[in-house]
Order: sequence, then structure tokens, then C-alpha cells
Amino acid sequence: MSHRLPPNVPTPPTGNVAELVRVPPAKPVPRGRAHVETPRNHAIPARLATATLLLTALLTSGCGGETSVAGGTRGVVIVGGTALPEIQVTIHKGTGADAFPIGFGITRDDGQIELLATEATGPLWLPSGEYGCTVESIGPPLEFPRDYRDPAKTPLKITWTEGDQPFQLDIPDPAKTKGRR
Repeated sequence: MSHRLPPNVPTPPTGNVAELVRVPPAKPVPRGRAHVETPRNHAIPARLATATLLLTALLTSGCGGETSVAGGTRGVVIVGGTALPEIQVTIHKGTGADAFPIGFGITRDDGQIELLATEATGPLWLPSGEYGCTVESIGPPLEFPRDYRDPAKTPLKITWTEGDQPFQLDIPDPAKTKGRR
């Protein structure tokens, strides 16, 4: 049985395909400047295209910007007799293996701190009681002993009595503290 094409269908060409397909030559790119071709074949500098893309991404993501959360209970953190900036203090309720984080704060240049609820969902106002604290430097390199970073083992504590007085957390100088790092 022979297969025949209907009379109105052209037969496929034979020979070298490269001869049958004509590809227009590529346009030369000016030296020293990268260009991006737009749909209308207008060349624009790549920097402008990148800047436009970044600006669009910034404007469309996170509309409304960051929302600042005011802090709650105030305090001061002293490390080795000196107020240090960029120390994150996490406040834990409970002791030992039962300790769990309830909030945190980050010291300002003068060692002052205002506590925020976990995940910065709002201010943290401490009720009267004793709390464990863990610390870590989020600024200049300062390595605290491992126990200072472990809620189950931390020796750092504050006792808070409700009122307007800020708490004070005294942390021994890490360079002079014995223990594992």
C-alpha cells in the first residue's frame, strides 16, 4: 500500500537545510556598553534596565514598609562594667529544661534595652518574677561562653518587680570568664 500526499500539500524539500533557511546576520553590539533590546527594538543601557527592575521590585514588595514596634519593659545591660551596643538579650520564663523564650531586646549604644514579645509582635511588659536571660552579640565580634547562650544552663538572671525602674543585667566580661566558648 502506497501513501500519497494530497495534491495541495507541498512535498518536503531535499538537500542541505542550511541553504533552505535564511538567518539574518546578528546586529553588532556597540563596544563599552551593554544593551538590552526592548520589544520595539530600541536599545536601552543595561544599567537603566537593572535600576528599573530593582525599583519595581522594591515598590511592589512589602507595600507599606516596615512597622516599628515600641518596646515594653526597659532595662540596661552592662558587660564587664561597660554598656555595649548590639547585644541581643532573650528573656526566658521557667528554669532548666523547662525554660522557654517570651521576648527579647537589642541594646542601643548606651546599653539601654526595651523588651519586645517573641517575634516582635508587640511590647513585652514583664510581670513580677525571676527570669533567665541568654545573650549573643549581633554587632562587633564578642563571644560569650556557651552557657550564656543556652536557656537551660544560663547563669544570667534578672528579678523584676513591676514599676517604672528599669532592670539591670550585669554580665561578667567574657574575656575573663572561665568556661566553654
